[in-house]
Amino acid sequence: MKKTISFILCIFVLLTFVSCGGKDDNNNINNANDRTNTTVNDVTDAPTEAQTEAPTVDRTNLRIAMFGDSLVAGLAGYGVTDRIDLFGSVSLSTQGVFDTKAQGGDIAIIDEIAGDQYDVIIIHLGINEVGNDTDSFISTYTKVIEGVRARAPYAEVWIHGILPVSQGAEDSSQFGVTNAGISEKNDRLSLLAAELGCRFIDAGEIFRGDDGTLKSGVASDGIHPNKENCEIWANWIINKVTA
Repeated sequence: MKKTISFILCIFVLLTFVSCGGKDDNNNINNANDRTNTTVNDVTDAPTEAQTEAPTVDRTNLRIAMFGDSLVAGLAGYGVTDRIDLFGSVSLSTQGVFDTKAQGGDIAIIDEIAGDQYDVIIIHLGINEVGNDTDSFISTYTKVIEGVRARAPYAEVWIHGILPVSQGAEDSSQFGVTNAGISEKNDRLSLLAAELGCRFIDAGEIFRGDDGTLKSGVASDGIHPNKENCEIWANWIINKVTA
């Protein structure tokens, strides 16, 4: 009889222990589920990359500089815009930007744009090198871009294509300036811009006629735009930059 009672007590104690352990396990599972739900909610509430919009840049007041050859000097000489600081020199080539002064300047033309004074720097070179070897031209042009970025590392660098010339200017050129040569150079400049992360623009889109030459009336010498068209050109550039 005593043995029977002892056996029953042992069974009762064992069942009680198992029951308590099961409750603890259930509690642990519930707690784990709560933590998991909290983590999922936290992740869900966090903003995704798609929900985060990049800040919009106001381009209307960007500070613009443009340097280059006699066409840029013409823009400066006519005084058609005060939105672009212009640094030009007659007969300037890609090799000359490091030691040639701008008209009216007292330092090398490329040093005029140094520092953080400009947001956009536009290079206009090439009309004096249309007849030269294209690979050599692109090589020295690359050095110009590197020189600009070394002097103004935070500015956008834009490459302006070479403007077309009239048929008369092409026929009378003593230096191999042809519209076919200009087109070849511009194609390579466009590729260079893409390679180096620059912007390529070409006002030839507004000055080039259906035959690929400079439209009649744009330039008296067939190369350098007159005052009226320099104003059109300057406004076109400003619209490109601020768009």
